Parts: sequence; structure tokens; C-alpha cells
Amino acid sequence: MKRYLLTLVLAVLAVAGCRSVPTPTNYPRTTQQEMLSAHHWDVLAEHIALQLRQTLDLTFADGIIQPAIFIRYTADMEKVPFLEGFNDQLRTRLLQQGINVVTDTSYADTLIMDVDAQVVEHNASYSEVRGSGRACFTCDPVRIPYGEVIISTAVTMGQQYIFSSEDVFYTRAVDFDLYDSNGKTYQVVNR
Repeated sequence: MKRYLLTLVLAVLAVAGCRSVPTPTNYPRTTQQEMLSAHHWDVLAEHIALQLRQTLDLTFADGIIQPAIFIRYTADMEKVPFLEGFNDQLRTRLLQQGINVVTDTSYADTLIMDVDAQVVEHNASYSEVRGSGRACFTCDPVRIPYGEVIISTAVTMGQQYIFSSEDVFYTRAVDFDLYDSNGKTYQVVNR
């Protein structure tokens, strides 16, 4: 009986050891830009305006006149320095791309553009990430808390999305208030 139990236990352990369990792996090494100044906001505005220009040219290729863009701006957005400044920069860059930007939605076939920012707070400090070799530019012993900001831009025509962009940047914790008015941050924890 003992021999039977021992054989059974060994068989169960052998089968359990043969289970196919996914092995965690890392993504291929990539780079990610930092959002550190209002100039960087303008660079992003220029990038989005160029992408939108290309989308409009493809989407409305047969149209004599392309629809106008209305950049939706709410009172809550005035509390977010990034959204307040970025909307102005984006309007300027859209106009420089020859895109018709209007001040209200009363025009027929007006496209609606929405911009939003989301802060993602990380537990590690920025220098810990830099020092780990994952993104080391000027590694130093200074511990600066960091996180990321996700900038979402979407353009709709009625109920249909015709353009969407998600841009992710590193940013310093001291700058979180630039992107969020109500202190709503998302923590990524290592559990």
C-alpha cells in the first residue's frame, strides 16, 4: 500500500510539473519621451495636427471642402493647465496644416475633437528606473518621483470615430497637477 501511495504521489507530482505555465517575459526594449515643458506640448500638437491632416486627406479625398473641426473645451478643462495651453497650441497647429477650425458646432458636418489627459503614478522613483538601465540618460543618485501621462485625442463625425491618438510620456510627479485638476491619479503597484 505504501508503495502504491508513493507511486501515486510521484505520478501526481510528475504530471503537475509538466503543466504548461506561461513564462513571464519582457517586451522588446523601446524608448519613451518625457513631457517636461510647454514646448513639448507644442511638439505633440504639431504631431497630432500632421496625423489628422493625413487622416482627413484620406477620409475625405473626394470632397471639395473638408469638414471643419470644433475643439471641444469645457469649463472643467480650464482647471487643467495642460489642457488649457494644449488646446490653444493644437488650434494653431491645425490651422497651420490648413484645417478649418470653427468656434461652434452649428456648421453642417462639423467634426468634434476631444482631448484628455490621464496621469499614471508609479511607485518607483524616476532615478530608480533610469538607474536600472531601462532608460538611463544621465543616471544620478537624486530620487525624483515619476509617472506617466496619457494624452488621448479623438475626432468624431456623429457617432463615428474618424481619428484617435494615444500618446504616452514620462513626466515628473511634481508636474502631475499640470495634467489633472482633481488629483485623480492611477497607481501602478508591484504585487
